[in-house]
Amino acid sequence: MNKEKLKEFLKELNQLEKKYDIYISADYREEIDYDWDEEPYVGGIDAYLVFSDKEGNYMTIDDLDIY
Repeated sequence: MNKEKLKEFLKELNQLEKKYDIYISADYREEIDYDWDEEPYVGGIDAYLVFSDKEGNYMTIDDLDIY
């Protein structure tokens, strides 16, 4: 990957975030499983993008029903 292209992409993305007041971040959900002794452990992690505004409202891709 070209480092300068990535820098330019992130610069433009930052400008779009400011223009539309929509900010991109990430979050995750842990899938808790249990072993034979009923001890919990993290069996998986589901990461996803979060789109939010300055008022604390947020949506995910799943909320858009586009996939």
